[in-house]
Amino acid sequence: MKKSWFTYFIFIGLVVLIAIVGGLWGKKKGTQVGERCELDKNPIRPLYEVKAFLTDQSFKKFCSIICAQIWHRENKEKIIYVTVVDEKTGQSFDSSLALFVESEVTTVPEVKSRIHTFVKKEDALAHAQRFKGKLIENPFGTQYIPFIGISFEKVNVGILPILDALPFHLATSKPIFKENRLDVQVLSFLSEKERDEALVSGSVDAIVTDLPSGILLNQRKRGFSIVRTVMRTNPRRPMYALMTSSKDIMNLIQVKGKSIAITKDLNSRFIAEKLLDGEGLRPEELGWIIKGDMESVFKSLFKEEVKVALFREPFVTYSMKRGAKILSDDAMKALGISVILFSNEFMNRHPESIKKFLFGYEQAVLAINYQPDQYRALLVDKGGLPKEIRSRYPMPIFEGANAPDEFEVTPVVEWLVKNKHISKPIPYQELVKLDFLPNPENVGLAFCCR
Repeated sequence: MKKSWFTYFIFIGLVVLIAIVGGLWGKKKGTQVGERCELDKNPIRPLYEVKAFLTDQSFKKFCSIICAQIWHRENKEKIIYVTVVDEKTGQSFDSSLALFVESEVTTVPEVKSRIHTFVKKEDALAHAQRFKGKLIENPFGTQYIPFIGISFEKVNVGILPILDALPFHLATSKPIFKENRLDVQVLSFLSEKERDEALVSGSVDAIVTDLPSGILLNQRKRGFSIVRTVMRTNPRRPMYALMTSSKDIMNLIQVKGKSIAITKDLNSRFIAEKLLDGEGLRPEELGWIIKGDMESVFKSLFKEEVKVALFREPFVTYSMKRGAKILSDDAMKALGISVILFSNEFMNRHPESIKKFLFGYEQAVLAINYQPDQYRALLVDKGGLPKEIRSRYPMPIFEGANAPDEFEVTPVVEWLVKNKHISKPIPYQELVKLDFLPNPENVGLAFCCR
């Protein structure tokens, strides 16, 4: 009798073990219990999942491009956007940005689908070459426009390839802005000059810029106003630092009479002068070497053409990795501030669009801060990180909705007047508009990020 009971418990134990292992294997293979295709009820593998976001704020999920395409044909009027998954990173993104490849590799055997999706052209071409594939047209359209009378307001934004731009890239790729009924085009420029010219000419409606440049642009004929802070230095993570690679220099006083390298933008000069002034050094006590970009400043310091250089993140981290040391930074000085600048003309014509834009931007910030590692691939791709630090560079932290305070703006205005960049002080209320900021407590994750 004891033996039969013992055998019974052994049998039950094996059944439980098999069930557990089977469940884990199912998760490993990427099929989640309860996730079924809207069209044919087949299980959905996360790597090939397609989602349609609808006008009633709900989702439809599909196991393959083929199933989604069939459903799409009959339900265009219900759809705002469609997302697919990048096979390289496993991240979902707006299908209008995707590259589609049909190859000999089957993705979903139940429907005999051989369509693969990629966010980068080089990944798509590599797959096509390896697996005898070819690029095909986007089944959902390269620019998805709903077939009903939904108004998608257009906003064009100019950025540089820097850390600050990460929320904008996320909000367009996921796509958060589309959930907020906005058609946002993010245009990347290689220089501040090109970016600013695009804003002044009206080619873009807004830009991400530094505080001195934003104030200076405010005085242009068309007029531009700051609506939000993008990044701000903090005590634990400075944005700017004066650095040296010389073992003989231990403090800023020792660089008196020597050369300093900075980039040609106005903000670099402002911050460098403020950091030097903190140690009692006047601008005329150094020789100024002006470079076109941060990479050139980096080379200048490590080729020992200069004794000190001003770096902005991520080059502060990169320079430290190469052996340079910080002589002074802006951690406690509130100098490094980037902002969103809108044209007053666009602001007057489309105030509600700016509110929706900043709401969507806030959702992107929330998503990054909530699950930062999920968006590391996007940072590596778009954040302007040097190759040597890409794998370990910490994800940036973005603040909740706020704009620069008056005590942060006033010193910049005074410096611009002193250096004759502007003729007279500009009231804070003319520079910064606080009417468009959402209450962070009222902002939740976008549906596409849940």
